[in-house]
Formats: sequence, C-alpha cells, structure tokens
Amino acid sequence: LAPLSRVSVALRARPRSASFAMSPSIGARPAVPSDAIAIETFIDRSSQGKLFGRFDLGALIENAVAVVAKNAADEVVGFLAITRDIPVPFGVEKDKAAARRAWAVAEAATLGYHPHVTAWIAGCAVKEVVAGNEKESSGPLIKSGPNSGPHPGATPAEVAMAHMLREAFGALPDVQALLAASPPELEREPVARQMTKLSKTARFALYAAPRATAAPRLRIRRARVEDHDDLLPVLMRTAADIDAPRGALSCLPASLAGSGSADGERFALARLIEDALHDPVGSCVLVAEAGNTGKLVGAMALTAHAAEVDVSGLATAYDLAAYDDLTEPSPETNGTAPLPTPQGDAAAAATTDDGGIYTTGTQFTGNEEEEAMDSPTAADVPSVAAKAPNPAPPGPGVSMAFRITMLCLDPAHARQSPDFLEHAFAAFPGKDFAILTLPPAAPELPLAKLAMTRVAPLHPEADDALFVCHRAGTTPGFAVRIATQEDAVEVMDLLDGLPEQEAMARAFNDAAATAPASVSAAVVATCEGQVVGYATLTCEVEMAPLVACFSLGEHVDLDQHAAGGFARLDECVMNPIFAHKRRLVILEAMRLTAKTCVLYQSAPGADQPLPPDVVAADFQLVAGRRSHIGFEANFALFVFTARIATAPRITINSRVVVVGATESALAVVERLLTCPSCAFNNITLVAAGGLFVGGPASVYNRASLAKLALENGDGPSGSVVVVNNAMVGLDREARLVHLNDDTTLSYEMLVLASGHQDQTRHRLGASEALPVERLNDLVSNLSPEDAAALRGVIVYGDTLEALGGVQTLLNKGVTPAAIRVVVPPPSGAPGSGMMAVAAAAAGSIGGSHARHIAAVEGQPPARTGLRLVGAETCEAGVRAYFEGQGTDSSKDDGVIEGANESEVIEADFLVACDNGDIDPTIFRCLNDASIVYDGRVVIDAAFRTNDPDIYATGSIAKFSRRLGRAHLPLEHHNQREVGAKLADSLIARVSGLPPSETPPLLTEPRCESAILPGKVQFLHVGAPAGFVSPTFDQPPGGQSLVTKDNALCRLDVDDDGIISAFLYCGDKKVDAARIAALIGLPLSYLDIEAPYKSQQVPDLLDFLSSETLSALFHERFAQRHRSLISLLTAGSESKDRPKVPRGHELLKPASIKCVVQEVVLDFIKQHARDLPHYAAPEL
Repeated sequence: LAPLSRVSVALRARPRSASFAMSPSIGARPAVPSDAIAIETFIDRSSQGKLFGRFDLGALIENAVAVVAKNAADEVVGFLAITRDIPVPFGVEKDKAAARRAWAVAEAATLGYHPHVTAWIAGCAVKEVVAGNEKESSGPLIKSGPNSGPHPGATPAEVAMAHMLREAFGALPDVQALLAASPPELEREPVARQMTKLSKTARFALYAAPRATAAPRLRIRRARVEDHDDLLPVLMRTAADIDAPRGALSCLPASLAGSGSADGERFALARLIEDALHDPVGSCVLVAEAGNTGKLVGAMALTAHAAEVDVSGLATAYDLAAYDDLTEPSPETNGTAPLPTPQGDAAAAATTDDGGIYTTGTQFTGNEEEEAMDSPTAADVPSVAAKAPNPAPPGPGVSMAFRITMLCLDPAHARQSPDFLEHAFAAFPGKDFAILTLPPAAPELPLAKLAMTRVAPLHPEADDALFVCHRAGTTPGFAVRIATQEDAVEVMDLLDGLPEQEAMARAFNDAAATAPASVSAAVVATCEGQVVGYATLTCEVEMAPLVACFSLGEHVDLDQHAAGGFARLDECVMNPIFAHKRRLVILEAMRLTAKTCVLYQSAPGADQPLPPDVVAADFQLVAGRRSHIGFEANFALFVFTARIATAPRITINSRVVVVGATESALAVVERLLTCPSCAFNNITLVAAGGLFVGGPASVYNRASLAKLALENGDGPSGSVVVVNNAMVGLDREARLVHLNDDTTLSYEMLVLASGHQDQTRHRLGASEALPVERLNDLVSNLSPEDAAALRGVIVYGDTLEALGGVQTLLNKGVTPAAIRVVVPPPSGAPGSGMMAVAAAAAGSIGGSHARHIAAVEGQPPARTGLRLVGAETCEAGVRAYFEGQGTDSSKDDGVIEGANESEVIEADFLVACDNGDIDPTIFRCLNDASIVYDGRVVIDAAFRTNDPDIYATGSIAKFSRRLGRAHLPLEHHNQREVGAKLADSLIARVSGLPPSETPPLLTEPRCESAILPGKVQFLHVGAPAGFVSPTFDQPPGGQSLVTKDNALCRLDVDDDGIISAFLYCGDKKVDAARIAALIGLPLSYLDIEAPYKSQQVPDLLDFLSSETLSALFHERFAQRHRSLISLLTAGSESKDRPKVPRGHELLKPASIKCVVQEVVLDFIKQHARDLPHYAAPEL
C-alpha cells in the first residue's frame, strides 16, 4: 500500500473525545488546576463527600484521573474524578469506613472486578443547566442491563456525563470498569444512567460502569468489497483533514489507482479490499464498526509480503536485537516471547477468563451473548482466521512480522485503535510482530502510544519512527504488585545480558527486602504469573533543594502532595514485549506505595546510565531555576504525576535542527524539552566546537546544561543529539543541512541561532597554521603547563570579552608579562561601547582599581588606537601588523596610546576578541539558499525567514521593516528570551495554531559582565534600549543612586521613576540574574529614597541584599507587577500604544497603595516555599 518505511496516516494530531450527534456542543477533556474555580460554582462538597468519600478538589485534579465536560463556549459544566484506590468514606467512623471499603473491594473481586482492572469514582457532578434551559431529569436512573452511551431521551447533563466517562476510560486503557460504593442517592445523579447496581447493603450499594457501557469496544472484521461506499467518506474526510499530514488515499500505489483517472482513484479502495480477500495469507484489510450501530468508523490495511516487510533492512537501521530482529530465533536462543500463547488460536488469547474480566480484548458486561459478538471467535472471525491457515513452522531468520500500511480511524475513536491488534494477529497466525512506521512529519498515533513500543534508530538516516508490538503484548492478566525476595530469580533472568546485571539485581534485592514504602520499595509487573518487569523506588526524598533549583511548580501543584508523597525512581526495567505498559507500572507503583509524585535524577557524563525508557517517554523534564538557598543541582530532574500521565501531550517526531551553541540556541532547546503540551523526540543541536558556557552574567553554565540533560549521551526518545560539527551547506528544496564532516541532517524545522562571533581570522584570510584564535577555543585546549610556558599572547579587541580575556588567561596560568593588550580605535562615538563603560566605571572608583581595567602588576601597558591590518606565521608563532593613530604618550594608568607609525608584535598566539559578525560560511549558505539577509537575517513576527521552515533568532536576526521600525535588533535583547519566543512559535506550529502576525513583547532585561584584570567584577544590567549605544552617563531626565565603598554600585532610574539599569564594579560577586529582577520595577518598591537622601545607605549592594526585599527578586514578581500595571491602567490604553503610568503616580493615591499591598502580600503567600522568612498577615 505504501512505500517501505511509510504508512498512510489519517488521524488528527490531537484526538478529540467522541461527540454524540444529538449534542455536538458538549465534549470532555482532562482537568487542569485552573478549572477549579469553575468547578466550585456547581459542585456541592457535602453531597460529594456523602456519595463518594472525602472530597478535596485540588488533590483530585492533581492526583486522580480528573476530567471535565465543556460546552460550545468552552465553559466547564461537569467534573469527574477517578482513583485506583477506593476513596475513604466521609463522615463515617474509622472502623466502619474500613469495613465498608473492605466489603466493596471484596465484593467487586467476587463479581469479577479485580483491582488491577478497576478504578473508583471519587467525585462526580454536572452543572444543573448544561445546554439551553433544560435540566436533568430526576428520579431513579439505574438500569438493569448495560446500555451504550446516552439513550435517545438523555438530558444534556447525562450526555455530558457520558462524554466524561468515555474520556476517563480513554485515559485508563487498562481499566475495564469504574466502581462506586455509594448510598442510594447516587441513583438520582446523571452518572447513574451509565451504571449498574451489582450488590447492596442496608446503607450503601456497589455500582459499576463497565467499559463496554461507557466506551464500547470497536467491532472489527475483515473488510468486504461492499464496504467501499460506507468507508470511502471516512477516508476522504480524514484525507482532506489538515491535521492529518498524509491522507489515506494519497499513499495508494499507481497500480491500484489506475492511470491517474478520477474513477481509478475512487475505486482504488475497493480493489485494495478485493486484492486482500484474494490473498488472505499475505494481505488483510480490517474495518471497524462503532459498537452495535453498524456504522463504519475506520479501516486498517496489513501486509506480510517480504517486499513490504524488509526485516533485514529494518534490523540494520533500528535497534531490534531485543526483538530477535523480527525473525524466527535460532534453535540455540530462547527468543523474545516469554509467554506460551498459541499462534494459531487467537481466540484462546482473546477470551482468557480472569474472573469474568477481560483485561485485553473482550470486556465483562454481564451479557455473555453480546460479549461473544465482540470477540474474534464470533461468526465474523472465520473470515479472518479460516482463510489464513497456520503455515508450517518458520525456520531461523524468516520474517516474523507484518506491517500496518494504512490506518484510518474517525478521530472520535482514535484511542480505541488498539482494538484492531488481536484481529490483526488473528489474520497472520504465523507472525509474532506487528510493525508500524511513521514519517517524521506525521502525528504519533494513539495505537503507537498505547499498544506499541518505539524502537531506537541505529543509523542517522533512519528518519522514520518505528514501532513494534509483539503478539504476547496483548495477553490478558497483566498486573503489578509489591515485590518479594522470591522474585529475585525471575528478575535475574529478566536482566540477563545487561552489563550491570549483578549490580541491578542486588539493588532490586535490597529494595524488595525492606518494608514497603519505608526507605525503598520494589514492584514487579507480571503477566500470567511471570515477572515481565520491575521498578525500584527510593521513598524518602528531600524536596527543599529540588524546589529551590527547579521550576517544579510549572508542572506540579506542590500544595496537593503530602510531605511523604514523593519518591525517586531508581530503576525501571521491562521485557521489551511489555514496554508499552511502563507508564502503568509507575502508576501502580505509586498506588502500592502511597506516593503521588515520582522524580528521577539524571546526572551528566558519558559514564552515567541513561534514564529508563519510561522517563524519556512519559516523565516531564523540569526546567532549572535560580536557587534561593545557595545549593546548585548538577543534574536533570524529571517528574511524573497522575495529572502528567493523563494530560494530552502531542508527540512530535518532526526533525528540529538548531544551529548554534549560543544562549538563544540553548533557550530554544530548553523551551522545547520542558514544554508540557508537546514532546519533541527529534532535536539535533549543531554546536561547532562544543558547548561553551559560563561567565558572570551567563544564563547557562555547567549546572544549567546538566539540568537539560544535554551531556547524558544519545539516549532514547526525548533526548537531544549534540553534533560537534559546523554547518557548511543548506539545501532548502531537500530540507538538508550539510556539515563539515560530509554528513547531512534532514529537518522539518531549522533554527538558525549561531549568533555573532569574532571574524578576525576570516578578515585576515588566515591559513590553518596561523595561530589566531578565539578566546574560548584557545582556553579550552590550553593545559596549565602549556599556559605557563607561553612567552607572548596578544589580546586584540575593544569589547568586554577582551577585558575579561586577560583575567581568563591569568586564571589559566599565563604569566602577566606574556599578555599584550591591543585596543583598536572605537567603532562608535567616543565614550560609547561597553568597554568604555567598564573603563569609566573602574576609573570612577579611584585608587588602584583604575589600573585594573588595563593591566595587572607585571603586565605590559595596553596599546590603544592600533588597528590589526595583517598577520603571518613566524618562529615565535604569529607576527601581527598594526596601523597606529594618535600620539605616542605613556600614561599613568598603564595605557599607551598608539603611535602614527605602524607596529609589529610577535607572540605565540593572537587572541581575537573584536566585535562579532555572522560566520562567513553560514552567510554563504544562506546566500546560496536565497534566504533574505539585510545586515542580519530578516524574520517575520513568528521568527520565520522567507522560507517558512527556517527560523532565526539571536544576534544574527532582526524583524522585518514591514512590522514597523520601532523594533530593536534581537542582539540588544535578552538572548534567552528571544530563544524562548522562537520556541513558542515552533510549539504553536506543531499544535496547529496559525503563526503570529505581531512580534512578541520582549520585556526581559539584558546583562553583560566580565571579570576584569585584578579579579574585579564589572556588571551592567539594564533594559534592552540601553545596550544600543551604552555610555557611562546618567539617564536623561532621571536620577542615579550611587555608592562607592571600595566598589562602584549605581542604580539608574528614568524620568518615570522606573529602575532602568544597574551598574557594579568591585570585588564582590554579584548575582546578575537576581539583580535583573529589579529592572522595570518602580523605585518606590525599594522604599530607598528617604534613607538614601539622609545618607543612611552606605553600600547600595548591601541594601539590596536585605531579606526584606527578597520578594522583589523572585523570578515571578516582575510578571505579577506587569499584571498589576494592566489592572491599574485598564481602559486607559490608546489604539496605538498602551499608556504606561509613572511609577510615583501608581503609588501616591492611598487606594492604589492598598491594591499594591494586597498584590504583594498575595504574592508572598503563593510563594511561601521560596520566601520562608516572610510572615504575611491575613488579608
């Protein structure tokens, strides 16, 4: 049906809940914390407690499977919460509550509803008026038998409930029934329409909502030619769907489509079905009917022909060793299948009884006759199995796989696509593996997520995502329990062949030997009694350092987790056949150990183990943050909760290539990796020369790289591949990036963030032998012994990097006498530029600090006004030629101005630290590819170049003049912010949102810093506009607060009373990120004007370090301030530009002061974990 390694995909990227024709305006989705406000408007906590048990809305949204119903206006009109454990009864004595719970669990098990396939309703309510003015009906609604979906007379409330139940079952694929142990009052609730009373006592009863009632299984059968007319509209509708990149009919080969005629295309599907019927051994087409309606909702095409299933080629490109390379194993090996499942009898596997509950395949409904119709043993199945007789046993090396070549399913039933699998295996009784390949641009199918395992590629050109499912993976009876030491033998067998087998086995034994959930714990996953996986946990986790170093609050509602509710995952190992069950194993481990949040820490380094597959695929990477406690975490942190497990997250297999190792490039990668709504599995970072980080004002250092897991090796999905090569070519038509090692990278989205670097070598036309180096390149390759032996190093440039480079070389071991500083004539106005600002700052202190800017003791005086005009190799290393200007006069500050004559200086190295420009090779690539360049790469509001698949950010990019001339080049903005904004555009693109038409608002301040000679820190933090042509002058119309106590500390305030810049030059270490939080805030927040005027502030830095001001330095306070400004200026905005009020105008009126005080106090309460020294009064 499709070319090798391709599959026709006709599913939406974001599956929706089913919508009933009678009420298309009602739907359901997972609940989020922000829904709590709307839910509180219609929920009765007292009634919820009486019906279901203790009710804590915040805890249920965070720690249960919580879903909401929404109407056409996207308003929340219903709430449903599901827990795996039975809720604790509310208002009942402890002993009676325990007896009630024990009876309900035991009674359910007696009736076939075992714990590993059931869950419990912990909260359920629907708004009284859901649609129109119609209210739900009253009176008993409990039925005596199962009924699929809402009945024809269902009220909007009942329809909303049906949607929520279907959504809940979709989030819990292994759960076959939802139970409730409730009083008879439940029978008057809308949920009662979907439930059956199983048993009762004098005060309460046991109710069940089977999956077959709320989310009936698809009825699968072999396609017939007459299905063509009913199926074609489904295929055509999904083929035309913009969210399905590869339409169903677009992959039909020309031999089926005829000669391109309309009739040939129209009847291609019929011929496909007919060909499969004539070739039942090698091909099959299955169709799906929705419940008992007879309506066709999808189709799946399968093939086992060797031409379509090239197992040898797949084994070369993908790591299929765990699956015997999809072939029959040799007699001396045991193969991968650990379970005795008869290949020729699919019915035996599908109808295995587990006390009346079928964990895979059929479902217990209380009606065995209807149940049989859903099983492949029904009358329609002989058309699948009888025409495909058991072949002779295959020999070693023979393909044991069939391929899914087409899958088209109505979006409302997308999460039921695993229903096809048992029938697919029945069609090929001699095959053990089903494989599926998806092109990078295609959305990942629910079938792949729920029932298959993604295989890691071995070859860089293996672009498609390969998924595998083993026949035994659909075997019923999968369960998770607390491990015992008796499991050690089977665990040892499970670990057979792993390099750390013995150490992992010992760790498992230690965890299994401890009391459950004490210090550590171990759980095992079993299928038909055999151990097929395990996980070990550390149950005691110190959370304060983690909360301080990571933005856990972005993904976890920490207030809803008890102090003892956190655990750390140590290991999770699964038999590859059951790898798709890994998320269930973690959820069950949480339930069995009474934990609500599982963390995983991944340390950097090639010698460190890669995270388990479950971490890469199902956990959420947490972004780092500036620590408030002085502790720095040098590891990546991943988090997993029930809400994260059930939240809709789009899996993105599209290839994203990021060129550059700048802060903006790293910010792009960071935002993509930590995005809660999308999982980017295919990111490549092209970092020529490696990742250079650090510096006093750098956002990224070794610790922050560790938090991104960039140096943890090339792991499974979810990791980033760092390529230490340079981009040398760009083919837009083929979407290829050519690298300097003659390899290529394919992309769907290309990000250019290489930034500006010194281009002295290029300007000089230097050969490879000429020792002209950039500072980072030289320092990274210079040993302390080599550094001490250097006789001369020329540091050339008029940048802050040149000044900081002197101290960097000294720290490396270069002697002061060997360092020669040469400063070219200034490129801008006299006194402008960051080097001039640093010189003025150091000179303003007085004393010895004035000389630190130029040289340290023993260092030759700096030469200024000399321009580098040439260089050549010599015996010493490099001979540099300079042209002088000005006068030749020695000055007391250690600086010698350049003479008019030319000057020649010889040295071992010339370190080039001049003003940067775009890399010439990258410029040539862009020019050859016709990317618009006007001094910088021209981008639109969504950071796209003239090629919509190529994006640019950082110092090499600028917004198009069509967007207005008020936008500064991006080099003047905070580089982390502009990188994050570009990543937001990529996220919007893969989420199906239109590109932005207006540039993003860039508000973050920018920092520049260097350690000057003499270990003096220079730091300049300010608004972006102040970096266009920086000077040491005070802000026009504003004021500067200055203190000089052996150091210069200056706070600039503009004429609106807003803090616009901070300047420091001294011996103390200043946290640039912390100080940056002040920029843009009114000076009145500091309450400093009065004490400053009365000379009670001898050291401005000490004043700002006071704990009473720590709330202002919190990374969230600036955003809260901007929200306050929006609140106070509501209605005063003009059409062209919002009016920004003066800071003193905001705070003068008493009413405004009260608002500000309330906002600040509320902020302190919300962030009490970070601000423990505040004692906020009740508002």
